[in-house]
Amino acid sequence: MGEDHLDKETNFGVALTENGVEAKAKSRTVAAFDRLGGNILDWANVLLEGGTSRRRAKMEGEAKIIAATAEHAVKLIGSDDAFAARALASQFGDAARKQLNKDAVLQTAIEDLQSNPPTQEQSGSGPEVLSEEFLSRFENYASGASTEQLRERWGRVLASEIRQPGNFSRAVLRIIDEIDPTTAALFEEVCENRVHDILLKPLTGEFDFKTIKSLVEAGLMVEPGIGHMNGFTDTKLGDGRLVWFMPLGATAIAFDRSKTASTNPEEDIVMNSGVLSIPIYVLTSVGSAVSLILEDKSEQAVQRLVDKLRLKHPDLVTFTRIGESSQYQQAYWTFPEKAEEEIG
Repeated sequence: MGEDHLDKETNFGVALTENGVEAKAKSRTVAAFDRLGGNILDWANVLLEGGTSRRRAKMEGEAKIIAATAEHAVKLIGSDDAFAARALASQFGDAARKQLNKDAVLQTAIEDLQSNPPTQEQSGSGPEVLSEEFLSRFENYASGASTEQLRERWGRVLASEIRQPGNFSRAVLRIIDEIDPTTAALFEEVCENRVHDILLKPLTGEFDFKTIKSLVEAGLMVEPGIGHMNGFTDTKLGDGRLVWFMPLGATAIAFDRSKTASTNPEEDIVMNSGVLSIPIYVLTSVGSAVSLILEDKSEQAVQRLVDKLRLKHPDLVTFTRIGESSQYQQAYWTFPEKAEEEIG
């Protein structure tokens, strides 16, 4: 009797749970690795052993490739031993290389999931399995990932899709495949100052023409034109006080509603059509998706922004988000003569 897939999934699931991947995210991981990796039990062993060393080169899945290729070659080639040997080496070599490339990509993906596991919300939401369209296209790219850089890139793509399915369309995968190393390095550098789909201009400074051209032509950034602004919202606190308020992930920044600024777009805080704003660059939808495969440094970027803004604007007030809710509580600074407030 053949092996029970459910037994293999259980073993692999135990390993994933011990490494911080649970619920639907675990199901997506199991299904993807079963589709791409060939042998779930070996992956479970790697995970339970720590998951930091490269996967063993010879595994049961590769043995199956050898057997299948040999059988096919014998049927097609018949008695021509020399030709059979050449054909077998060619066919097996190509199949083995593709599987080894996929194995290395999977190893990178699981290490990424270990270091940056799905949030509780991500683990409990989304489909049980990744889409067939994504897996089919991803498998093609992963099988050709012959360098360490490419394997790391595609491993991050798979980990990101497992955490939050649906971000990597055909267009996004194509751009990830085609992006040159120089542009990739440049994009990773500018994303040090990314929050969601914006780049904070007070941190990036003015991009030179070459940088703008590279990022726009790669489809990663919107053409800035005369400049983009991220406006504060006119918001009321719990005590009725009006403020300029801007949520930036886990932190929000605010000023008293009486705050004004110049209209000079080179300043860090400006008035734009009567609205207090911060100059920014904007990522395209593709750029936003590609940024998901990079380490998320948005919290550090926001802290650097706060530190810089306070040098010229000591009246800046910060709020921290309450858990994973949409509410913020005032932190650090207080408005004159006011205690902590909550804002929804």
